[in-house]
Amino acid sequence: MVRAAIYCRVSTDEQAKNGLSLDSQQDALTKYATKMNYEIVDYYIDDGYTGTNLKRPGLIRLLEDVECGLIDIVLITKLDRWGRGVRNYYKVDDILARNKVHWKTILENYDTTTSAGKLHINIMLSIAENESAVTSDRIKFVFKDKLARKEPVSISRMPYGYIYDKKTKHFKIEPKQAEIIKDIFQTAIDTRALAGTRRIINERYSLNFDDLKIKNILKRHLYYGTYVGVRTDAYVVDFCEPIISKEIFDKAQELIKDNVKQCQTNTGEVRQYIFTGLLKCKECGRSLVIRTTSRIRKKDNIKRVTSSYACYGRKKGRTVCTHNTTLTESKIELHMISRLKKFLSDIKDDYEKKYQLQLLEANQNIDRQKAKHQDPEKIKKQIDNLLNLYLEGEITKDVYKTKYSVLLSKLSEAEKKEPLPIEKNYKKEIDELNQILAMPIAERYLVMTNLEKRRFWRSIIREIRIDNDKNFEIDFKY
Repeated sequence: MVRAAIYCRVSTDEQAKNGLSLDSQQDALTKYATKMNYEIVDYYIDDGYTGTNLKRPGLIRLLEDVECGLIDIVLITKLDRWGRGVRNYYKVDDILARNKVHWKTILENYDTTTSAGKLHINIMLSIAENESAVTSDRIKFVFKDKLARKEPVSISRMPYGYIYDKKTKHFKIEPKQAEIIKDIFQTAIDTRALAGTRRIINERYSLNFDDLKIKNILKRHLYYGTYVGVRTDAYVVDFCEPIISKEIFDKAQELIKDNVKQCQTNTGEVRQYIFTGLLKCKECGRSLVIRTTSRIRKKDNIKRVTSSYACYGRKKGRTVCTHNTTLTESKIELHMISRLKKFLSDIKDDYEKKYQLQLLEANQNIDRQKAKHQDPEKIKKQIDNLLNLYLEGEITKDVYKTKYSVLLSKLSEAEKKEPLPIEKNYKKEIDELNQILAMPIAERYLVMTNLEKRRFWRSIIREIRIDNDKNFEIDFKY
């Protein structure tokens, strides 16, 4: 029996109105496959994806199954469901031909076995590509006009936390959902973990959000009132009423950037990894990968879990890397704690030197200013003397005005302050480092949870690079 794959794609609401909805495509293709006595392997759907590129999840999955030899024929309604471009079409057709897989349009008739048939396909795809470009320009114009009036370009997928007001044609806050949005941001900032945020929110509000949903919410600019186009350069301030502040949004972006993996064991226990995302291989620049092993000690039957970090850059032919060192999490902790105060003390000493140079430069600026300009107090005395001469009748009014204007100009110039070239507020950094160095870090660290340890290291360190000889190169945030 012939194994058939059914591929459907729809990109815009206009296509759906013209009878090209996903449901109509699936129904027509299913009936055709049944009529031809084909075995339907699977349905490959791309909902809301343009045909101008090949980055479509449904198409990618289809081509992967073709490469695995699971498909004999691909059924589509029309040629433009493949895409709207000659170049992209032949990329797909090459993969099908290489795996001896045929394709069939059930609403159009094409023959790929003759030169005339191939020319016909090229012409039709070129026409479709041009129509797509013209339609795209028209849609962009409509979208730009809507955004200028601060109206949403589409209401088919409403952002969680808002509803569409038909009277004003703007987004309006949905109070209950808005409270959940606020809680998601605050919980994410407090826990600094996507998975932890998801579990808390789902339990608190009886929801079924996944990690991707939480991440997409945290990345959405709309929640602080600004519209930022995903595929365009559109940027509209005060697009809608904000649910959160810009400061809270920015804090959440740090979480997304720094979010690290955590593991849920069979017993439901969540294990936080302390250094994931911070450790880099100095040889190839890749992040070190975490690997957890466990074993039960025979003498006391206690399960011991060990977390290790290693570079897998040379695995599976990804890249050439000579780094073959594996470091346990506990050894990294010991190394970092034992040398932390020395690291921070060295940084503080360096900052104090720079601060002294900064003060010296400031004093030199003052000296240069004095050398360049006259003393303002002396000029003021000259102005007073000039006024006395005029009042006593020793100089005329015209002479007084002329000399007064010259002295006033000199005074203004003398009182000018040259800005000091401050590259960094070293004094503030020195004070912060002194506070950290005064703490009993080692004692406090011993009673911290893994999550607290992770937050601690991330608060002071950007990156730790480790070479094959286990040498640490630390990039502090100071």
